[in-house]
Amino acid sequence: MESLIYKTITAIGWSMLHSLWLGAIFYILICISMMALPKMHARGKHNLAFISQILLTIAFGCSFMYYYQIPFEQTDSLPINMENMARHIGYIPDNSFRLETLFPYLFAIYIIGIVLQTTLLINSFIKLRRIKYKSLHGSPTAWQAKFEKAKAILNIQGYVPLFLSERISVPITIGFLKPVVLFPFAFANMMDIAQVEAILLHELAHIKRKDYLLNLIKVTIETLLFFNPFVWAISKIMEREREHACDDMVLEHVEKPITYAHALVELETLRLGNAHPLSMAATGRNSLFKRIKRITKMETNYISVKQQLIALLISSVALVGIAWLVPTNEAKAEASTTQTLLTAPRALSALPALELQQDTTKKKKTTRNIVSSNGVIESPELPAEVQAHLNALTAESKTVSEYFNSPEWKKQMESIQSQSSSINEYFNSPEWKQKIASMNEDIQAQFNSPEWKEKIKKMSNSGEEISKYYESKEWKDKMKNIEEKSKEVEAYFNSPEWQNKIAKIEKDASNVEQYFNSPQWKEKIKKIEEHGKEIEKYFDSPKWKAKVKAEEEFRSSPEFKEIEKRHQEDVDALRKKKDTQVQ
Repeated sequence: MESLIYKTITAIGWSMLHSLWLGAIFYILICISMMALPKMHARGKHNLAFISQILLTIAFGCSFMYYYQIPFEQTDSLPINMENMARHIGYIPDNSFRLETLFPYLFAIYIIGIVLQTTLLINSFIKLRRIKYKSLHGSPTAWQAKFEKAKAILNIQGYVPLFLSERISVPITIGFLKPVVLFPFAFANMMDIAQVEAILLHELAHIKRKDYLLNLIKVTIETLLFFNPFVWAISKIMEREREHACDDMVLEHVEKPITYAHALVELETLRLGNAHPLSMAATGRNSLFKRIKRITKMETNYISVKQQLIALLISSVALVGIAWLVPTNEAKAEASTTQTLLTAPRALSALPALELQQDTTKKKKTTRNIVSSNGVIESPELPAEVQAHLNALTAESKTVSEYFNSPEWKKQMESIQSQSSSINEYFNSPEWKQKIASMNEDIQAQFNSPEWKEKIKKMSNSGEEISKYYESKEWKDKMKNIEEKSKEVEAYFNSPEWQNKIAKIEKDASNVEQYFNSPQWKEKIKKIEEHGKEIEKYFDSPKWKAKVKAEEEFRSSPEFKEIEKRHQEDVDALRKKKDTQVQ
């Protein structure tokens, strides 16, 4: 049991350290790719970041399995007399710092972090489920028509409902197998239908791209690798480029990018109007501003080179620091494990435990000279039992050395070298190079195509138009007029006239309430109930039933039917006569 715990702690510790420098490398590669290809579309950047997170997770799992299995794959623990071992372990010098001493703390931090992250994840799922099924209202008919049109434009099959929700402040999409689009109920009558259509296109773009499923995978990776800051940095890139990719899909289907930009501004304005004042720091204004500038092409490269260089510098420093801490020789890691658990090949497992008799005879103290680089050191002679243990360990080390020089071990090393050679040959093969060249050609063709250049030109023109519009006298007059109107409305609601109306309404409501609670009203209600009971009693009486029966018999008599027949004939003759006169 102790060996399993030790293996788990060691595997987790090394996996966490390797995950850090691998995360730094992946983050640096992503930043370099985005700097080298500034015109790469948002979908490509998102996929690059997502693949990096997947590879980091796989690397973490492989590292864990490697360190969990390797120390015990071909070795068994030798029985050690721990009482005697503790007696002579102090004679073994240990002047070097070993990372393994930190692994129990790293393991404890990892377990606590996993529990906290899992708790937060479960809590988020519970909240999403409440939002998805509670406090929902149907959407307006005009909105539903636009929503179905947007589904047809994006070719989304299946049932995807649209609801208004009282529990949210921004439009969201929930679910993968049964997705639902929710819009804030408070904004139902505050946005233009064209703006609503653009926002709905954005939410449906998330469904088209399967973003909910990808986000679940991302959150799972963040839970497993919560300790790695580069995983969170890559997640930020994914979230940003995911929204940009959806924005690009919307811009392909709206007539004017400025309409979508106005929709985002209006949505954020309404959201801030309903938000708590202390939540301003978390509203994401900077992100919204960059999205709008990107949509209108007022800023094509929304990440400055300075920011990318700073990120690369920080990642490089972290990578160098981690590389300095992690030993470069795997033998150090294996040797360090002998501090707590001694292992040897299976062939040595048959050796008996070292049980030496205590020598109680009084020995003369002797000294021995140890020659080192610093000169000759005079050291007291080790006790006989300690010397015997050291001799036994020396014999065991020779057996271990023979095993590593055996044909079996050499054959295993040759197999590993052969596999590495095959991998190198594949990455140096013409097929692989041809794939890379083909990918580069496709990317260059896309960004050099007339369609792409025309799209960039149109977006630039739209950006100039919106810039001119916001600087025009018409816009400034409109904003001034809105401010004046708002002041007039505010003044009216604060005027004595309005206050008197409110006071009168409250007084009338109070009078009505008093009247309905008065004895006079209750007496009237009582009389109405009594009169109703009398009427009900009369209609259930034999007298009324006899009248009804007599009326039915009268209408069923031959005399009544004969009179009714003659009356109908006279009416028909009169109608026919009138028709003849008209002709």
